[in-house]
Amino acid sequence: MAINFSVNGRPVTSAAPEGTPLLWVLREELKLTGTKYGCGAGQCGACMVHIEGGRTFSCLTPVSSVQGKSVTTIEGLSPGRLNTLQRAWLAESVPQCGYCQSGQLMSAAALLAANPRPTRAEASDVANAVFDGSDALMLSAETAAGAYPIEAVEMMDRIIREAESSDSRMLRPQPAQFNIAETAAELICHASEELQMKVIAVFTETGSTGRLISKHRPRRPIIAFSTIQETRRRLSLYWGVVPRTIAQVHNIEELVLVTEKRLLEEKLVKRGDVVGIVAGTPLFVGGTTNFMKFHIIGNKDEQTRRAKR
Repeated sequence: MAINFSVNGRPVTSAAPEGTPLLWVLREELKLTGTKYGCGAGQCGACMVHIEGGRTFSCLTPVSSVQGKSVTTIEGLSPGRLNTLQRAWLAESVPQCGYCQSGQLMSAAALLAANPRPTRAEASDVANAVFDGSDALMLSAETAAGAYPIEAVEMMDRIIREAESSDSRMLRPQPAQFNIAETAAELICHASEELQMKVIAVFTETGSTGRLISKHRPRRPIIAFSTIQETRRRLSLYWGVVPRTIAQVHNIEELVLVTEKRLLEEKLVKRGDVVGIVAGTPLFVGGTTNFMKFHIIGNKDEQTRRAKR
């Protein structure tokens, strides 16, 4: 009887007798020789593989028992490259006898995938990525394929927030390197603290202005308006940036009015709040960031009312 299952994400069919150990099908039929034969009794772990994500001794597992299931061997742990676990393995000089390493790695990977709490190394990786100025972090390798996906994301969120609270360790751009656009980004972030701004509003075609402001990690939300969908998608990955769509405006006066209207509609500001506006002139031309304005919400209405008196 043909036995159908998948190995490292690839569907396979074996015609081996039902009682044949999975180990021999992997090694002899599929030529996946990273899985080793050691004691043949399920004690040494050299034959360790994952079946449906769980660690299993392939020397004791009949191939018939994996019908319709997924099998992962050392070759499929991280195809074509070293994953985080393997790099840590080498960095700590774990290998002694190379023959048993594949089984030990598979056991360790299964343990990490099943453990709801991060190791010290995993927590440090997340925190260091924040300190290095990463805009976005994602789970990968065994951490992403574990049994606690929601808890893993929640824990990463806690680590990120704790790391970001250590403001003194965050990397920021150095003023000596600034051009006009970078200077405008640095000034608006500084002013947002001095004036207790509620929002920094950015108008950008390429997303560059939003990225430059994001690098300074201001404590105010960055609302980035763009007419281009691709730019808005890119902006969503930058730290602290909330992308919004906008129709083209024709002058700075109209831009300020549109900004105020949108921020009030989304209840991000109220009358009397101060917001910062950054854009480029001419409007909606990439690479022209050279305009900055401090605007008091409702101030235009007040000026109009006074003019009518």
